[in-house]
This record gives sequence, C-alpha cells and structure tokens, in this order.
Amino acid sequence: MLHAAVLSDIHGNYVALQKCLDYAVNSGADTFFFLGDYLGELAYPQKTMDILYSVKDRQSLLNHFQF
Repeated sequence: MLHAAVLSDIHGNYVALQKCLDYAVNSGADTFFFLGDYLGELAYPQKTMDILYSVKDRQSLLNHFQF
C-alpha cells in the first residue's frame, strides 16, 4: 500500500519543510510528491534544495522550479 505525503508552496522555508517531512515519515509516508514553489520567499534556497534532494522516493509535479 502506498503511503504518500504531498507538499507544496515551500518558498524556501526549510525549517517548516523539515518539520513536515519528519511528521510525514513518522506517520508512515514512503513516497513524497512535491507540487512546486520550492524557493522564492525566504533567504535559504540552498538549505531548502539540499533537503529536497535528500528525500528518497520523491516525485515532482512542477510549476516554477525544476530539480
């Protein structure tokens, strides 16, 4: 059975991203869908992208940034 987490509109908020990923993993998520808007609002694009690149079994449905 697929246990998926869907995240979007991260806007560079790596702290919230990490908390959401931790929650999803602890809840049993094994696949992650990212819907876009990874960067843009906050000043930590590299930290945000490092976290996104580290996620295994990720699928990206993109609208602004491709990774």
